[in-house]
Amino acid sequence: MELNDEYKLSHSLLRTLLDTVVTLNSLSNTIGLATPYYGINEILYSVLFDIEKINFKEFTGSSYILESLIQIIARRMDKETLAQYWRKISHIQLKEFKPDNIEDIFQWRVEEGLNYSVFPKATQSWKELGNEADTITDIPEFYNEHLGILCLYIIVCPHRINSKVITLIDKTVTKS
Repeated sequence: MELNDEYKLSHSLLRTLLDTVVTLNSLSNTIGLATPYYGINEILYSVLFDIEKINFKEFTGSSYILESLIQIIARRMDKETLAQYWRKISHIQLKEFKPDNIEDIFQWRVEEGLNYSVFPKATQSWKELGNEADTITDIPEFYNEHLGILCLYIIVCPHRINSKVITLIDKTVTKS
């Protein structure tokens, strides 16, 4: 959308997405957004047909996509939106699976790696957040070398999305 000068619509969709993730994944909610380890079929069967029952309450209080959303919004210099949501954001764990071998990002199942989670800072410097969101230096060269296939792969395997992949795609596509 931004490439077609649809900045207002893009901003609105990002804000809506942030609101949805923060609201549904807040600890006070009774139903959270499922982790990317659940496929759409599993979720639909659970919700529509009460088959393969999923306890959606267990997903509250954490998110695998929130860190990327924060960084995308910070790169667009939308301090107002992040300030408005920061109190709620700071109560949601940012989760990520980090495979031991960088090339394992292309594996459906990975045996060796670290399940990483951290809470955002209760108060966050805008300058520091902007610098973190803009930093592209710690992105593995492997991601750069395979960016085309990585863009397609995360559609099929959303459980392999991480903030570094999203940063690389976002900065490459928007040329920012």
